[in-house]
Amino acid sequence: MAGAYPNGSPLVSNPDTDGSFVVDVGDAFNYAAVNGSSLDSPNDSFVGATASDLVLAEEYTFLWFWCWIFSYFSQPYYDAVLAGRLTPADFSRRMNSAVPKLQTIIISEADKAMVSLRRKLAPQLKKTLEEFFEE
Repeated sequence: MAGAYPNGSPLVSNPDTDGSFVVDVGDAFNYAAVNGSSLDSPNDSFVGATASDLVLAEEYTFLWFWCWIFSYFSQPYYDAVLAGRLTPADFSRRMNSAVPKLQTIIISEADKAMVSLRRKLAPQLKKTLEEFFEE
């Protein structure tokens, strides 16, 4: 979504195939299908009879707590794009430059906090999930 791979390198092509400055689920799916590896193939599921009901299948693997922090402080810059004070291309360029440093700052602290939180919440989470999945 930020125009780069997780390691910060630029994407091989623009996933916004219709030029709307929005990467919708169809754009994301098509990009992943063309540019992903066989180990990272996109999954899809349909709800209803039309293509507009296409969703990417959800998989709960990671809790990206740091995304909330990142999004909160990035909001003024997203708003600047929406208000026309910053072009989408300039936003992407600047954000792609900032992300590696932001990740270094946020992830190291978030990982420490999440280990503690995981230990604290694990018994409650386990019990709650067992209530719904074990009969």
